[in-house]
Amino acid sequence: MVELLPNETIFFQIGIFLFTYIILNFLVFRPILRLLDRRKALTVGAEHDAQALNEKTQALMETHQQKIQEARLKGLALRDKAKKEGEGEAGALAAKAHQELEAALEKARAEISQQSKEAQLKLRSLSRDLSREMAEKLLGRKVAS
Repeated sequence: MVELLPNETIFFQIGIFLFTYIILNFLVFRPILRLLDRRKALTVGAEHDAQALNEKTQALMETHQQKIQEARLKGLALRDKAKKEGEGEAGALAAKAHQELEAALEKARAEISQQSKEAQLKLRSLSRDLSREMAEKLLGRKVAS
């Protein structure tokens, strides 16, 4: 027959249950819980490390982008400066060339003027000589100068 009330074996059953619980606690439950805790700690640590590395990477990328932007601006400034210097030098060279050209033109004008005066003097002298020769040939005698 089935008894629903506890009998004298209940203490023996409780003892076996507690003994089994203690043994299983030391041999199974605690190692598994330690393993799960360690696994959780490693996972959380790895996630934390990954997040820290991601933040560090983002910071480095921003720094890198800023440095690239600064270098680009510096390069543009240097290019503009070199362009302005080049334009200034080109203007100075053009002005110098213009002055040299003006000086050469002035010198050429002075030479042409001098040569023109010399030519006029020679022509006058030649024209007098030619006139005298023509007059002598026409008159058939020497003409006084």
